[in-house]
Amino acid sequence: MPGVPSAFHKHALKEIKHRWEWLTFPVHYISYGLSPNYHDDNIFANTKVMAGLKEVIRFFAPEEAYHQAIREFNHFKNYHSDDLYTRDEGDNIIMGMSPKAWWQLHGAQWPTLQPIAIRIFSVGTSSSASERNFSTWSHVWSNRANLLSFERACKIVYVYTNLRQLEKLNSGEAHKNHVESTWLATEIEE
Repeated sequence: MPGVPSAFHKHALKEIKHRWEWLTFPVHYISYGLSPNYHDDNIFANTKVMAGLKEVIRFFAPEEAYHQAIREFNHFKNYHSDDLYTRDEGDNIIMGMSPKAWWQLHGAQWPTLQPIAIRIFSVGTSSSASERNFSTWSHVWSNRANLLSFERACKIVYVYTNLRQLEKLNSGEAHKNHVESTWLATEIEE
């Protein structure tokens, strides 16, 4: 870059790389791996993507289901069908729907992987959820209630947030496609 000292340029590139690595989480890797938009990309050689993908699958699947999900992922990446992957003149995949809708419609071929993909693509990308979380924390762990242990405060925030969401789902106020109400009810009961 003209006019930029090379030391600053190196430092800036190093800082950008560090921030990028800090911002990437396993859920980003599995989103990339499961997205029908990037079906043709060969991710098996990318160790970071595969490690993140395996970590998230292991979180959502018990031991035997984990191995089945990995086999299904391999089948998914190697599966080619003109019915599932519409292409343009340049042989690029055209998606007319969201990845979540695609998995709901076409994912039955991979029964262990489908619920994981739907959960992954149901994650909200808006900051409003984190703002609500901060508000709940300020309500639970205020100056008056600062003697709560951190673990207990986490449990209270978890129950408070999920009970409110479950009430909205049961009353019809919330969109059922954002959260699986049966999973949420089971999660809260446990």
